Amino acid sequence: MLSVFKDTTVVGAEEIECQNVSEVFNCLHVGMSNRQVGWVTAQQQQCCSHSLFTLTLEQQWIVGKYCKVIQLITNDEGIDSGGSNL
Repeated sequence: MLSVFKDTTVVGAEEIECQNVSEVFNCLHVGMSNRQVGWVTAQQQQCCSHSLFTLTLEQQWIVGKYCKVIQLITNDEGIDSGGSNL
């Protein structure tokens, strides 16, 4: 279970550290494959699935003769609120 917002958690969500772009795309592919459709109300109406992901890119490099470490962290969030209707 992963806490997404202040009062919202997602059961089954996890944080995965990737070392390269190929691993990132693999995680996105696995996540898209694991989407599920739920049911709403007693009438068993299909509900579309939604996806949410956060991508944090962390870069570090060394510059200068004193080997100063520079660090850059970028966050990006993606939401597919339409999802797939099965």
